[in-house]
Amino acid sequence: MAHDELACSIPPRERPLQRPGVYLDFSYGRRAILFDLGDVGGLSSRELLRVSHVFVSHTHVDHVAGFDRLFRLCLHRPSPLTLIGPPGFAVQVEHRIRSFTWNLLDENSVDFCIRAMDYDGSRLVKAAEFHAREAFARRDREPPAFPEGIAWMEDEFKVEAAALDHGIPSLAFALREVLQVNVWRGVLGEMGLPPAPGSMRRNGPFASGCRMPIWSRFRQKAAFAWGS
Repeated sequence: MAHDELACSIPPRERPLQRPGVYLDFSYGRRAILFDLGDVGGLSSRELLRVSHVFVSHTHVDHVAGFDRLFRLCLHRPSPLTLIGPPGFAVQVEHRIRSFTWNLLDENSVDFCIRAMDYDGSRLVKAAEFHAREAFARRDREPPAFPEGIAWMEDEFKVEAAALDHGIPSLAFALREVLQVNVWRGVLGEMGLPPAPGSMRRNGPFASGCRMPIWSRFRQKAAFAWGS
């Protein structure tokens, strides 16, 4: 569904009450990503724990109101959480983290890490890490060097981003998947065809060269309205 179609489907009187967010689940990857972090009440704890990356268009409260719940759930997981937003975003994440007291964390805690990055409309320009074992003290890092116009890129997909004017810097995102070729082992066997050499290394129904299809779930109570 296109952005304008979904935005217009929400009655004008109800739009201020909406908290935008889109949850994208990797069907075979045991992970998910979020575009904006508004109302996450419709997502279970298990679903939120799958989130590896969050792309935030801007930091009006209706677009980031779900941060605290996601942060709290992830505190005891070993894998990092990466958040990408407009200029100044890493500082805002730092201030939010500092608003909590961390005296119960020590060197024996799970070293959960949050990575926050600024995207200036062309590329990632700043990055910071916050580790649980260091009471989430800020560490400045060099951001990944992706091609211009790319906010994030992996083997399976890339996230393009552009800056919009919303009275403040606001980002628009577009996720593009890499071409997928799914080879079903069972079908090959039924047809009496041998697999290509080295193509069946992965466990499961697919060949090893296949990409992971991404399944998109649009929450009825979440307004998909980046930049509004």
